[in-house]
Amino acid sequence: MTIIISIASLFVLFLLSKHFSKKSKARLELSRNNFVKQVKREWNLVKIKTSDCQIIKFDALVDEKLIEKENENFFEWISKDPNHENLITEKRSKLICNLIRNNQIEKKFVKIILMDHTVLEFKVKMQDYINVYVMKDFEEGNYYIDLGFLDDPIK
Repeated sequence: MTIIISIASLFVLFLLSKHFSKKSKARLELSRNNFVKQVKREWNLVKIKTSDCQIIKFDALVDEKLIEKENENFFEWISKDPNHENLITEKRSKLICNLIRNNQIEKKFVKIILMDHTVLEFKVKMQDYINVYVMKDFEEGNYYIDLGFLDDPIK
């Protein structure tokens, strides 16, 4: 009887964690969208030609249990071995955009993107410019690279 109550309790905890996870993701997405709108409204826009950008393959080995799985069911979740390491390759790319003035690199803008190198390269080549937003005082590290075009389907 105790085992049944324990399993039922674990199942309820699993469902609650999924429910609150979805709600917090929605809130996070809303605050992210508000931040992007504010940045585009208040920061300075710098257009960088895509020919002045480089894309570097930046894959990494990560433990599979660190990657969140949305479609994981209760039985997969409960049967995980917390001590087992299953390293998988996570496809990453590093985008480096150089702000060039007077034939010299004035500033580098860097972003690591969770996307395959080849796909990212293809999508960037389809653009003429990449929009980078910098704070009015142009402080080091305070910039936002607008990569909204990466969500668009390839036509």
